[in-house]
Formats: sequence, structure tokens, C-alpha cells
Amino acid sequence: DKAETNEQEIYINEESKDVFFKVSVVLDLHKIDGLDEFSDKYQLSKDSKKLIKQLERVIHSGLNINYYEEDEQNPDKAVNIFVRINSGGTILSFSDILMSIAIASWKQKDARTEINNLVDNIRAKGFNIDKDYILRSFLYLYHKDVRFRITSFKHDFISNIESNWENIRNSILNLFDLIKQFGLNGYTLTTNNATLPILYYIYHKNIFSDFATKVCYKDDREEIKKWLLTILVRRAFGGQTDTVLTQSRRAFTNDVEVLKIEQSILDFPVSKINKEIKRLTDIGDDFIEELLLTQKGSQYSFPILALLYPDLDYKNNNFHQDHLHPEASYINLSATEKETYGWKVYNSITNLQMLDANENMSKNAMSLKGWVAKETVSSDLSRFQQSHIIPSNVNLELSNFSQFITERKILLVNKLKLILLS
Repeated sequence: DKAETNEQEIYINEESKDVFFKVSVVLDLHKIDGLDEFSDKYQLSKDSKKLIKQLERVIHSGLNINYYEEDEQNPDKAVNIFVRINSGGTILSFSDILMSIAIASWKQKDARTEINNLVDNIRAKGFNIDKDYILRSFLYLYHKDVRFRITSFKHDFISNIESNWENIRNSILNLFDLIKQFGLNGYTLTTNNATLPILYYIYHKNIFSDFATKVCYKDDREEIKKWLLTILVRRAFGGQTDTVLTQSRRAFTNDVEVLKIEQSILDFPVSKINKEIKRLTDIGDDFIEELLLTQKGSQYSFPILALLYPDLDYKNNNFHQDHLHPEASYINLSATEKETYGWKVYNSITNLQMLDANENMSKNAMSLKGWVAKETVSSDLSRFQQSHIIPSNVNLELSNFSQFITERKILLVNKLKLILLS
């Protein structure tokens, strides 16, 4: 006991005459090679000196002990140190530690089973989430600090989560049902964190049970769909996740522990969220140019095309990304056009459209000019070209690819700017 030993380097118990050595002293003795001097100072016996020598050898030369001296009483820092040190063994992440705290605090339910079942159900819907997402959703819904911190998962907070678990679970399930209706999946939903503002809205408005299906929410769903696709395209939830999440939640309330959601919020607050988020990419010409070069089948090609073709029914993923000038026709491009544009342009948004699956199967490898002529035999050519973002008064032959791409690019730039800036 410190009060008894006064932290002396050598302490002798007056009753038992047992001799105690302050272990941390050996760290300094090793630095100055002062074991002999230390032994002489306290007139240590040969056995005592041998024992301290062995201790010094185990700490400084042996491979069986690692130590890290940390004076700060910070549990988050301690866990981070543990995670780093433990990385060579059975991996335990920071969220594993948080999960263990969460499940230890639940009284009525088996937290591990509940959370794992929820993760499995969401994955079965085609989305890549893990327990990190569930823990993050707890913080986003109820805690003033969205950061992963040990001190956030206190008993009262966890107890509140357990009390509201059924509604939280059902909200997350319905959230991903909604997102699936937008045509997104685990590949094209490039960040799960972008879904948290939607979760916050439907959960605290208590509309989660039928939000994805009720007709009265149709306009709200369309606004959320457009917002989510835009956010994915603008990659607003990429880096600095904690900061962006904190900013986005301020659109609903300034103090989540006092007022969950302001009564004045009747619809999903798109403008307020975008105003709060400081990391939104500027919609300049360079950014649009980069978007237009997005390749078919990439993670970002779907959200871009879904924004450009918002009227298609994506509920059953019944859509195809289709080359306007067919993929098979690239080989027939002139050498000059191949050198000027290349496959990177031919396979990009500038030559892509979103088609209903049946319509695309009907088009197949038909030339662009032939397909447009076939589809407009009994329909309005101008309206058809407008809906498919095909430039009018342009020769649609493959030999006129250069003019076609130039004119279509103008249409796409104007439409994307209108969508992303509105």
C-alpha cells in the first residue's frame, strides 16, 4: 500500500522483515546501467541482486512481456492502445469493445442476438452493413456525441436504446426497404452513413412502419431519393464522417437530448441538411466533367443515371445501363474518333442511358439511329429524344459520333447542374 511503503525503492516490513523492491525502478537502472550501484546503496544480498537482475532481463531482453505505460485516465485511449497491441492476435476492433459494453448493459433482451439478427436481415436485402452501423445509429438517434467513445455508452444511454429497441430495429429494416426501392444495393450505396439522416427523420417522426408504401408519403419519398442519390454523387459522407454526421443532424435539432426533432419539420429537410453540411463538393465544370466520365457499371454510374432518369421504376431493380451507340459498334469507330475519344468516353455517362430491362432487350445491339426510328414510328420524336436525353437535329449515325457526343454532353451538363444545384 502506498501509504505504508511511501513508494520507497526498497521497503522492509518491520514485522515480517520481508524486503520489497519497487519494480518500476528497474526501468531507470537499465538506462544508466546502475544495478551494481543500486545493490551497493541498499546492501542487497546476492540472492536479491540476482532476482532484480532476472527481472531486468525479463523486461528488457526477454520476448515474453510487452508493456505500455499510460498515465492518462482515459478509457477511449486505453481501448485504442489495447486494439493496437492486440492486432497481432485475435482481432478485436473498437466497435467490438463497444458492443461488449452494450450487451452487458441490456437487462431484458439478448443484445448480441438482436443486433446480429438485424445485421443479417439487412444483408439479406442486399446491403453491406455491420455492427458498426448499428452502434452508429444508436449514437445518431439519441446521443449528443456521434463519435465512437467508450464514455458515450453509459448505462442510461444503453438502457434507453434497449427500451426503444423494437422501434429502432423496425425503423432500420424499413429504411433499407425504402432504399432498395430507389434501386440502390450494397455496391451502389457507397456509404451507409448517408442513410442516417433518413433514419433519424422516419424514426423520430414515428412514420417508419408504412413510410415506404403509403401514397401520402410519395412526394416525401421522391425528395429523399433525389437527396440520397445527389449526396452519393457529391460524396459528402466520405471523409471526416463524425463531423458531417454532426452537421447533418443539426438540421433536425440543436440538442438531441432535449428535443429530438423540431415540430416545424413536416417534410424531409433537404435544404437544411445541405446548408448544414460544410463538405459538399462545389458543382463546377471540372466536377461535372469528372462525373460524365464515370464508367458503365461503376459504383457511381447508377446514382448519376438514376438522377438523369428519375421517372423509371427502380423498385424491382428492373433497369439496365445501356450504351446509346451500342457497345459492339465501338470497333467500327474511325481511327481518328478512337484516338480523340477512346473507350473511356464511349463507355462513359456521355454515351449511356438508363432503360427498362424489357426496352433494353428489345434494343439489343441495334444502331442508335435504327432504334430511335423504330421507337418513334407511332410516337412523338421530340418527346422521345427529350426523355432519353438524345440531342435533336443531330445525325445519329455512328459516323457522326463526334458531333453527337459534343451535343449530348451539353445536354447532360445542363441537366446535372440543374439537378445537383436545386
